[in-house]
Amino acid sequence: MSNQQGQRAIANVDRLNAGLLKPINRTRVNIANAQIAMQEFVDRMSRGESDEAKASLAEAQAILQRTEMLFTRYLETPKNSEQGRQFEQRIQAAYNELVNNGLLHQIEALERGNLTAYATLKPNIDAAGAEFRQVSRELMDYVEERISTFMNGYAEQTDTAEIIMLIVLVLAGTIVLLVRTGMIRMVIRPLQEAVQHFGRIAGGDLSHKVQDYGRNEIGQLFSAMRDMQDGLTKTVSTVRNSSGSIHIGSREIASGNTDLSSRTEEQAAALQETAASMEELTTTVKQNADNARQGSTLAKEASTTATRGGEVVRGG
Repeated sequence: MSNQQGQRAIANVDRLNAGLLKPINRTRVNIANAQIAMQEFVDRMSRGESDEAKASLAEAQAILQRTEMLFTRYLETPKNSEQGRQFEQRIQAAYNELVNNGLLHQIEALERGNLTAYATLKPNIDAAGAEFRQVSRELMDYVEERISTFMNGYAEQTDTAEIIMLIVLVLAGTIVLLVRTGMIRMVIRPLQEAVQHFGRIAGGDLSHKVQDYGRNEIGQLFSAMRDMQDGLTKTVSTVRNSSGSIHIGSREIASGNTDLSSRTEEQAAALQETAASMEELTTTVKQNADNARQGSTLAKEASTTATRGGEVVRGG
């Protein structure tokens, strides 16, 4: 909004300067130059310098043509105030009286070589010139005042815009600071804590308490991390309990193996004793078998002897 007002102020200043002030100022200067050129015509004619006099007259005519274009630019520039329109009426009347009813008639008189008519018109032209200069001076003062008003307004708007911009910058800086503080408190610090916590978990420390950060994304991250830590704690406890059971079982198995080894050794000794007994028994059996064979032989011999004895008895 302030920028648009500033642009309008600059546009008004440009319109007043380029459309009003500059054309009127150049018109006054051109009118004076045209009058000088016409006076040079008169002076050169009096010295018999006709060619130079014609050049001066042609210059005066060209100047007045440019003057008409400049004044037309002034007339075509919109007048946005009642005072500006009143000035237009006054200065147009003074211009017509000075140029159209005065200087152009002097040009015609000089073209005809009528220096008397030229001189006769001079008093009226001087009066009309004074009126035109007075009105144009008032107009330029008015335009300069309007330009000053617009420029002061633009300066005030610029100062206001600068103050507003400064306030906006301060507010923006405050918001950035608050956002940064909030980001540090709500995001950066929790993430740093999460990194440290993951480092403790990686190092095997599952005893550190996980903070609660609400239901936002950071809070969900810490909630998941807490669930993960609880799961790991349960897993480690289960593994530890299983390891204890395995250790006790291993100890019992080792003890059983020791008992079994001892018993195996005892059974081996018993078997050795049994084997020795069996060997003794085998030796006894063999001796008994030998004795039995000897007994059988003796029995057979006794039987034979008996038989023979019987036969002897029967024969006798």
